[in-house]
Formats: sequence, C-alpha cells, structure tokens
Amino acid sequence: MGFLEKLTLNPETVGPTDVEPMRQAGVTDAAIEEAIQVCFCFNVITRLADAFAFDMPTAEGFKKSGEMLYKMGYGTSSIPG
Repeated sequence: MGFLEKLTLNPETVGPTDVEPMRQAGVTDAAIEEAIQVCFCFNVITRLADAFAFDMPTAEGFKKSGEMLYKMGYGTSSIPG
C-alpha cells in the first residue's frame, strides 16, 4: 500500500528500487502491474469525479458495484466483448 500511496502522491519519485521490496516479499511482476493499473484507474476516476462534481452512489449502488468487481475483478481481460 505504501508503494501505491507514493505512486499516487509523488509519482516522479517512483523507481525500480520501490518495486524490489515487493518482489522480495514474493509479489509477482504481474501482480505489481495489476496493482498499478487499478491505482491508475482509481486516480483517474477520483480526479474526474472531483472536477465534474460526480454524485456519490447510494449504499445500494456501492453494494452492486462491489459485487460486480468481486465477480469480474479489475483486470481488463474480464470485460466482456
């Protein structure tokens, strides 16, 4: 999580040495890449939501979104079509 926080707040300071502790902990490069992709998507959505004053979903809307993400995941390969 610290890596993703740094990537969000100070991306210009992220380098290969930031990835190495995750690799040493047994995280695969594919898993690191997927975490970066999810982080990117959330950052884009957050910035768009702030800029355009998006309405927040209801509790039911959050529940439905969570169920969908649980079933389909975040990876683009799980998007139908």
